[in-house]
This record gives sequence, structure tokens and C-alpha cells, in this order.
Amino acid sequence: MKNKLQSGNRITIPAPAGGVSSGDFVAVGRIHGVAAASAEAGVPVSLERDGVFRNIPKASAFTPALGDALEWDGSEMVALASGVHVATAAEAGVDGSTSLTVIVVQ
Repeated sequence: MKNKLQSGNRITIPAPAGGVSSGDFVAVGRIHGVAAASAEAGVPVSLERDGVFRNIPKASAFTPALGDALEWDGSEMVALASGVHVATAAEAGVDGSTSLTVIVVQ
């Protein structure tokens, strides 16, 4: 296929304002994934757009069930309400924990 640029499983975008650290969940518009490396704002960074990732931030009182649909509120995973389904809980959330293992969905 002559017009394919790359697989959609990993995409390179400019790092958003504030930059990113390796392993951060990143959402820019409807593009989302986990940063493969650290980058300052505006510097190209690759996002992994599928896979299972641990230590993704969540509110300490948020306790999703295994398989729950999640959205990103700009700083942590929350229950899918009216936003974009970006991940699925790969484990049940634990009250008091501030991170979660998720399956990133495209």
C-alpha cells in the first residue's frame, strides 16, 4: 500500500504544554496513549496507543470494576460519562490507591 505512513499503534505528536514523562498517559484532543519517552512541550514524543499499562493515575476514592470503561479528565482516569473511551480497567480499583492498570483503547 503506497499511502500508509505508519501503524496507528504508535504515533508521534508534539508533547503538550508542560511536557511529558515516560509512562505518562497523554491526551491531546481525541489522540491518546502512553508516552514512550520523556519530552519537553513541543518536542516530538511517541505515544503507545494500545497495550496494558500500570501506574496510570486515578483518584484514591475511585474504585472501578475490572472491565469498566474509563475516560481521562486531564489528570487521572475516571468513569466513562460523556467523554472519550480511552481505556478499560484491567484490574479492580482499590480504595486509597492512586493508580490503576488499564488497557489503552484506540
